[in-house]
Amino acid sequence: MKQYELTDHLGNVRLTFADYKYRENYSLPRLKVLSRNDYYPFGMLVPDNYYQDGSTLARFGFNGMERDDEIAGVGNSLNFGARQYDSRIARFPKLDRFKNKFHNLSPFAFAANTPINGIDKNGDSLYILAYVVNEPLGGNEMVKSAAITRKSDIEKSKYFDPKRDKVVLIEYEDLAELIPKVNINVHFYKEKYGNTVEFGIWSHSGEKDGPMGALETSKFPVDDWHMSMEGWGSINFNWDKNSENNRALFYGCNTSCLKMDFDERFTTRISKLENFNNVLIYGQPASSYPSTLSNFYDKDPAFMWWSLGLPGFSIHIPTYMVSRPETGSYSSFLEKVSSYLGNYVPYPMMVTKNGEAKNPQFQAGEKKNEDASSK
Repeated sequence: MKQYELTDHLGNVRLTFADYKYRENYSLPRLKVLSRNDYYPFGMLVPDNYYQDGSTLARFGFNGMERDDEIAGVGNSLNFGARQYDSRIARFPKLDRFKNKFHNLSPFAFAANTPINGIDKNGDSLYILAYVVNEPLGGNEMVKSAAITRKSDIEKSKYFDPKRDKVVLIEYEDLAELIPKVNINVHFYKEKYGNTVEFGIWSHSGEKDGPMGALETSKFPVDDWHMSMEGWGSINFNWDKNSENNRALFYGCNTSCLKMDFDERFTTRISKLENFNNVLIYGQPASSYPSTLSNFYDKDPAFMWWSLGLPGFSIHIPTYMVSRPETGSYSSFLEKVSSYLGNYVPYPMMVTKNGEAKNPQFQAGEKKNEDASSK
């Protein structure tokens, strides 16, 4: 069931409804209303003058931001990305990290105290996405398409402001190229776009040493294709120190392998590095394959043709790399065939932070029976 929203001139969600149609007392079919919102100037819901359907959560509200109703009640806490907003007191509980740029304003104020005319968008975020090119093992179009898909999903999200946020795509052949390329982009963009909130990399990978390059690793090599922890530890990502949601995502076979001891996995080892401190590290626990959905292995014939690198398709197809369970885990031949045709739920990505396992999560993106995920 998809949700649709009607907003006012400031992006405040005033009405949320679903594409589900129902009849009432034999009348004409009606769309199902999920929420109806009236706001005070600073975003607090007017008591007894809003409606919330009890069966389905309406995700977005004041300024179009995502509601976090579990924290302080319906509509009282909103996620602006870098910090939470309390609409009851019209203040951010935490300091604005760019307070030094605005000495004449309170660092806790919302929209410079002008909520009728202004909005306070989330912003000042840098996203760095890297993918391998000229890989002799194949899969070049797959990883490029997956990186472009993630860029598109970020830029279409409710949290993205093109005036304040930036997505950077980096191509590499030698893994050591990432060190200067990431450092240069961070230095070049940090003044205008702020801190890095996400790093993603798409490549072939190894169970213990993670992403691979297309050429021999010229600095900090583990072997011909991988880079050592010392190399990964030398990259300056310039993470947002005030955020608990910084994330590094390693898309590729077995970057968080289920077969290995937890402490030996690539994602566990890299999460212990100083420059990944307090960063959520995502890895894929099995072999990785392309899909048109992020939480379901979904291949149509055209997509299968393209993913094999066969000629005839030059257009971009939305692509997510998902972990397919090993076919040996299926008990029958028919189950194996079904898995190859794309008829199952893949493994979610494993999540690690500071060397400790967190709850697994599916990657952001288009999902089966859901709208696209956000930032």
